[in-house]
Amino acid sequence: MDTNTLIIIIEASIALLLIFLVALIVINSQKKSAKLQMKLQSSAHQEHRELAQIALETQEKERQRIGMELHDSLGPSFVALRINMERIKQLISKGEYGKIKELADITENGINESIQTFSNVSRLLYPVILKRYGLEEAIKDIVHKFNNDSKTKFSLEYDVKCSLIDIKQLTIFRVCQELCNNASKHAEASNVMLHVNEFSQGITILFEDDGKGFDMSEVKEGIGLNSIRGRVGAVGGTLDYTSESNKGVKVIIRIPKDQNDQKD
Repeated sequence: MDTNTLIIIIEASIALLLIFLVALIVINSQKKSAKLQMKLQSSAHQEHRELAQIALETQEKERQRIGMELHDSLGPSFVALRINMERIKQLISKGEYGKIKELADITENGINESIQTFSNVSRLLYPVILKRYGLEEAIKDIVHKFNNDSKTKFSLEYDVKCSLIDIKQLTIFRVCQELCNNASKHAEASNVMLHVNEFSQGITILFEDDGKGFDMSEVKEGIGLNSIRGRVGAVGGTLDYTSESNKGVKVIIRIPKDQNDQKD
């Protein structure tokens, strides 16, 4: 296989990857929005309508975040890769083969970064690890990621034996992810503790950090807790929290079991 053919194959692969990613995002977003809109329209009670509205707003913010990732990260990366390919072609046509290796190394690094970005965006769409390895491993992966990416120390206690239905597993996963993300970005905490435990009636998520906290009498519930409340409420759960300035935040979430949640 000659060099020009190899370059064409690489360019085509990159283009197909981008097309596939965009198509996946659009289809996934449309499906989620349609389901949430139907739930919003068919809700018989005001409380359900409010929960559905919060969930819909949360999905919209997630789509915006994915769009920003594509625009700010993958978009420029693909442009840079294409420019590098054009430069490699020019060097080949001029017979300046000595400069190609350096440019190829730069291109390889760019491709690796794009693959990592693609992986991050795909996690926003759906956590593959949850489907393949189960809830415990998926939450361990969250904690591991934040321990690697943050100065805050995250620790986990997990004790759930029952098999939960998919929507509850996804809810618990997203809630843990959002709680850890909020702590990493805003809490200025040294330590974060996450407990996910089973009790007779359901699952309890206990989250605690030793960060800056806030005065509950002066600060309204932020969008982070509001979106978590929407997710939890959509599966019949409850959320309570306490906080004081310079004394961290404590969040308790309870998600009930039903006849579809079985013992392993």
